Amino acid sequence: MTILGATPSGRLLSAQALLYQALQQPIGIAVQTNDVMRARAMLYKARAEANDHALARLQLRINPLAAQSEIFIVRGPEAQKVGD
Repeated sequence: MTILGATPSGRLLSAQALLYQALQQPIGIAVQTNDVMRARAMLYKARAEANDHALARLQLRINPLAAQSEIFIVRGPEAQKVGD
């Protein structure tokens, strides 16, 4: 299974690095893969293992126009603090 996410120099990124890259973008990123379900599972696992509350706002969505090959990692609303 391949997840394609690369830096400008062409270096492939880990699932966790893709999550942090998406967090840095205004809306999120699109990730190319040849196995959408497995890639999505790997991204969810990486998010859980990172144990970083900032990543909780990321949502993993399968692109409806490329359901076999692309996942969107999008920023959801910021989590509200307890008591706000």
